[in-house]
Amino acid sequence: MNEFDFDPGRVMSAARPSQMVVMLYEETLVSLDRAVDAVERGDLAARNRHARRAADIIDLLYGCLDMQRGGALAANLASLYRTVLGRLVLFNAGRDGTAGREAIGLLAPLLDAWKTVDRGADRAAAAA
Repeated sequence: MNEFDFDPGRVMSAARPSQMVVMLYEETLVSLDRAVDAVERGDLAARNRHARRAADIIDLLYGCLDMQRGGALAANLASLYRTVLGRLVLFNAGRDGTAGREAIGLLAPLLDAWKTVDRGADRAAAAA
C-alpha cells in the first residue's frame, strides 16, 4: 500500500460510525495538506490527485448525511461540505494554496469535534 491507497475496508470495519467519520476526516485533511504542499512546490499533477482524493471523501460524507433524521445539524454539515467542495474547485483552478488552506481551516475544527463525539461513544460502549 502506498501513500495514495485508501483502504475503505479499514473505514467500513470500524466499530462505531463516529470512528468512521474521524478516519474520513483525518484522511481528508492529510490529502489536503499534501495538495497544498504540492501546489507550493509547483507540482500541479500531485495537487490535482490529492485534492481529488479529498473531494471524493467529502462527497462520501455529504452523501451519507441523513437530512430527515439529522435535521439542522445535517443541513449545516451539507452546507459546509458544499462550501469545502467549492473551495477545492477554486484550489484546483489556481496556482497557490489559499483555497486549500481555507478548506483545511473549515474541516479541522470538525475533526476535533468528531474526536470528542467518538471518545464519548467509546466510553458509552465500554460502560454498557
